[in-house]
Amino acid sequence: MGAAFKGFSSIKTKSRNDALKLDDVIDIIQLPKNKYFTFRILPIMPLHVRQVWIKLWAGGKGKEKRVVSIPRYAINFDPSNPEKPKKGVKCPYMELAAKFEGQKEAPVRAGDFWLFNVIDREKQDEGAPRKSPSPSKSEKKTGFKDINTETWTPVRVMRLTSTSINRLQELSEENRVKDKKTKKTAQFDASDARYGFDVKIKFKPDAPGTDKYALDPAGGPSKLTDEEQSYLVWNLTEELLDATGRMTEEAAREDIKRMEVVGAESVDDDEDEEDEDDRPRKSKGKKSKSTALDDDDDDDDDDDDDDDDEPKKSKKSKDKKSSKGKSKDKVKKSKKSSKLDDDDDDDENDEEPKPKKSSKSKDKVKKSSKDSEKKSSKSSKDKSAKKSKKDEDEKPKKSSKDKAGKSSKSSKEEKGGAKKKAKKTPAKGKSKKSDWDDDE
Repeated sequence: MGAAFKGFSSIKTKSRNDALKLDDVIDIIQLPKNKYFTFRILPIMPLHVRQVWIKLWAGGKGKEKRVVSIPRYAINFDPSNPEKPKKGVKCPYMELAAKFEGQKEAPVRAGDFWLFNVIDREKQDEGAPRKSPSPSKSEKKTGFKDINTETWTPVRVMRLTSTSINRLQELSEENRVKDKKTKKTAQFDASDARYGFDVKIKFKPDAPGTDKYALDPAGGPSKLTDEEQSYLVWNLTEELLDATGRMTEEAAREDIKRMEVVGAESVDDDEDEEDEDDRPRKSKGKKSKSTALDDDDDDDDDDDDDDDDEPKKSKKSKDKKSSKGKSKDKVKKSKKSSKLDDDDDDDENDEEPKPKKSSKSKDKVKKSSKDSEKKSSKSSKDKSAKKSKKDEDEKPKKSSKDKAGKSSKSSKEEKGGAKKKAKKTPAKGKSKKSDWDDDE
């Protein structure tokens, strides 16, 4: 025959392993509500556990969804060295908790607790049942209680949180005992085998988080008896976590994919926005700056430079043409005013300021106008002299002189009238007083 079958409990499937809890493997104390429970902590190393609590939306098809909280072990946590995670191991649950870090009511949070071997004083007082079986071979050999046997032991497992640990540290500091031999007073821990003490704890479910557990000493220092130190205890090692559902990194990531975590949508949106800010928006920002500077942003930089230079040159040429046109208009005005009177050149200089280039052209115009006037005056004199000679031949000398005098007077009057008209027309940009102002 083949090897003996140890029973279906020896077969571990994925579904069965996920369903296992600590209660299924060890005897964890379920504290009564609002009632003290007395115990004695044994001087055995506790198991430090880090757990991640995750709030999920639960509910099948056609049913209203509800929020539930499920625990998961931090798979990279090392109980023997809590300050440093295990080398080469990443925990997806701790990564998920880090996303919600800083929130007051985070849907994913990590927390620590400790598992202690303690003597249940109430169970101890009851004593072993009459028909209690003797310990099994493995139990006798190891001294550890097997959950599958009916062997009696008053030792159970107490789950204590960080708040409870802090309170026990305070109580231990106050536990000072004077040694009879040395006559020196010393401080002893609550778990000390000789000078330790019993503790009573009350669970208050309606109280705030830090006040849910109240711990006080249940008596003075007392020594553990030999019988108490021989009780079967529980094997609180890291293998206990593997037996109750601690996953591998790959399995944990697949587990998270199946979860509908409360508030995960907002976290995913924030991560998407950060990714967009990190990658595409930087390149877009550079393009927007270049388009603001140059609308014709092509792949070839040389073509961009040529396109940028051409509109600038056309603008300059337009400005030059406009300035030339203005200077031509001003030259025409200066010619007209020079025909009226030489003195009007000074008035035009006062009328409106002109650029340096126009001033040079104006000086040239002034010189040319003066030369033309001199030539015209000489030609007029020659004509008048010729006419006077003809008149002298035809008429007497006196009549020719009177005629010449009249013509000179008329020419002077014409010049005087032109000067008055030029003075009455005000220059552009200046406001000269009118006749009404003089009256006032």
